[in-house]
Amino acid sequence: GHAGGSLTHGPDFLWSEQEEAEKQVKVILVLSDTSTLTVYEGLVQPLLASKCENCHKAGKQKGGLRMDDFSLLLKGGKNGKIIQPGDPASSEMISRIMLTEDDDKHMPPKGKQQLSEKEIALLHWWIAHGADPIVTIREVASLDTVNQMIQLSAKDSAIVSKLPVLPLPDSLKLIALINAGFTIRPVSGGSGWLEITTVKMNTINESTLQQLTTLAPHIYSLSLAGLSLTSEQVSSLTLLKQLKRLDLRNTRLNDAAIRQLTKLEQLEYLNLVGTLITDAGLLQLDSLKHLKNLYCWNTSVSAAGKAAFLVKKPQIKLELGYR
Repeated sequence: GHAGGSLTHGPDFLWSEQEEAEKQVKVILVLSDTSTLTVYEGLVQPLLASKCENCHKAGKQKGGLRMDDFSLLLKGGKNGKIIQPGDPASSEMISRIMLTEDDDKHMPPKGKQQLSEKEIALLHWWIAHGADPIVTIREVASLDTVNQMIQLSAKDSAIVSKLPVLPLPDSLKLIALINAGFTIRPVSGGSGWLEITTVKMNTINESTLQQLTTLAPHIYSLSLAGLSLTSEQVSSLTLLKQLKRLDLRNTRLNDAAIRQLTKLEQLEYLNLVGTLITDAGLLQLDSLKHLKNLYCWNTSVSAAGKAAFLVKKPQIKLELGYR
């Protein structure tokens, strides 16, 4: 009970190694939406320095790869380029990051400090937008992927200030979810709202997903990125009625499964990168009244499908990468 209570009272307790990594990035990257630093200088390069350059720098170039210099990063290593500007799906960097941690080719190697979901999203976005070394943070700060990496502490407090006040979640329920493999943190210290990820999980079953419903009123954000989900499992998610943010990247869900998400009426952010959504599936989402940000890179959604959707929902930021 003490452990669960400590979690809800602040970010100094029950942090996993993954969350420790996120805390370190928060300290290093004190940037604002008015920063004239480039995205590469202010966000990408510090990320690579903290998570990759220990093995890929001058004097230690595993695989002949250096990541401490922009031109050498684009050049690649012994096996060729690791970045294909505009095409994260074909970029070896992203492929290696998305492998399971037990895979010998996974990067960073098992036992090393791993990338957080937000950091992976940043690298994916940066490559999808051409691995641009010139674009400034100020120019793209309004985009969700970049925005979540700047002034995180202030932004978290601002988020909570706009949400209904909730009592702290039940400690025993928190501990049960942590024991099931979920990673949990409060949106802000002392808040009853929670962010939940499955960053430590390789698979998940329906009964485990159903456990989330025990804290449904408290769940603000949920990431199931990279997991193989069925329509039945997605059905369990529709009980999270207060959910504002949902990340389903690389879950390979089809239109039928995605249709069920229209029951999550409070959704403001939805990431469907790498799913099987089509133009028809996209149009189903026009009933989500509060949706603000939608990501559909590496899907079958076409430029024409995007245009048709935005005729109905012009206020939504819909990103398809370079299409």
